[in-house]
Amino acid sequence: MRRRAPLEPALGDERVNGSHHEGPGDGGRRALARVSLVLGLLLLGTAAAGLAQESAPQPEPEPAAVPPGSATSKPAAPPSPAPKPTGLGFQVIVHADNSMTRLSAKVVASMFLRKAKRWESGDAVVPIDLEPRHEARKVFTRAVHNKSVTAIVGYWQRIIFAGRGTPPESKASEEEVLAFVAGNPGAIGYVSEETRLGNGVKPLTVDDLKVDP
Repeated sequence: MRRRAPLEPALGDERVNGSHHEGPGDGGRRALARVSLVLGLLLLGTAAAGLAQESAPQPEPEPAAVPPGSATSKPAAPPSPAPKPTGLGFQVIVHADNSMTRLSAKVVASMFLRKAKRWESGDAVVPIDLEPRHEARKVFTRAVHNKSVTAIVGYWQRIIFAGRGTPPESKASEEEVLAFVAGNPGAIGYVSEETRLGNGVKPLTVDDLKVDP
């Protein structure tokens, strides 16, 4: 009998038990592909981290402390100068920010009688007296009002009785007058001529005072 030739496998019948037979170079190519993939992922992660670091806001450096005495530090207030003798026994004072430097005795008297009520700046005039027992009150009243303290007290008693006003507030000490004037931009007062004024207060020159010979 004639023998039959063995059947050659047809194209596509390369699978055996569900597996694929690889050629001798397939394993190396697959390993190289995996290594390339890992290297690519590492490079991509490094680039992303660099971009994130560049875009992140950087903290601003803290400003250096200003050393004492530098140009930006606030200078200490100079000590108040010694008062200049007026020979009158008193000096009229106003707030340090008041733009006025001199007034006539007539205007000052009107302020203490509450007739002149506004400074040129528009601020309300706030006169402040010393109590009648003070020597500075006596010489101020004689020089500015050309009257005695008793006459001015009587004037205010009549004004109060008529319901037309009230006298300026009276302070018990010159320290209280200085503190009041320093704390009120529209204030005007007086102290004895030898009193050191301190910060926040300045003297006001008064013209045409009534000085006893």
